[in-house]
Amino acid sequence: MKGFRDTYFGMFFVFLTVCSIQLFAQEKTLDGAKYTVVEPATYAFNADAGNLKVGQKYYMDGVATGVTGSRLMIHDLGLMDILTLSTPMTIKYGTKVTLYVEVTAVTSYSSEAKVIKIEGAGIQQSNNNTATSTITLDNVNYTVLAPATYAFNSDSGKLKAGDKYVLDGTATGVSGARLMISDLGLMDILTLSAPAKVSYGTKVRVYIEVTEVTSYGSNARVVKLEIK
Repeated sequence: MKGFRDTYFGMFFVFLTVCSIQLFAQEKTLDGAKYTVVEPATYAFNADAGNLKVGQKYYMDGVATGVTGSRLMIHDLGLMDILTLSTPMTIKYGTKVTLYVEVTAVTSYSSEAKVIKIEGAGIQQSNNNTATSTITLDNVNYTVLAPATYAFNSDSGKLKAGDKYVLDGTATGVSGARLMISDLGLMDILTLSAPAKVSYGTKVRVYIEVTEVTSYGSNARVVKLEIK
């Protein structure tokens, strides 16, 4: 009986080992580099377990839950598993995406990876990443930016106090003195100069001046608000 038990567990161990090797040996190739295939939940587990290393490359199929600034959020990833986009994008909740990522930083509480390539239906890249057009208001020039690009620039440290921008976007409401715009980051604050009621889904144009930039967000005062 003991011999049968030892043989059984020995065979079971070999089976698990073979399955593990097959599971983690799957790879995809992009531009000559190999990316290990992994599920988002497994990537998140490995991040928590300390198994991720800087320089590792992974391929994932997942479901996006949105973009805030330069950060792409994927279902089943941890809150502190940061995926950083290289260009501004708008990706709706529920969009199925394919990702090639490279781990750039690992700490005891978080991980960060840059997105080398992203594919999926419905991904919209901002059409004015390098803005050159301006609109003049009261003899002052305001650089035209998409809200997603503004948020991306905020995350990337490209905004500076005194910068002036005009954003065309969709309002998601007003909270106190704060105007909320779709595709802006949670910490990209637009402050109204007077009380206003703006319903969810209203198309707006805002002229803003950046008043403060920190490592976690930006503040800008709304010089003028137009309902479109």
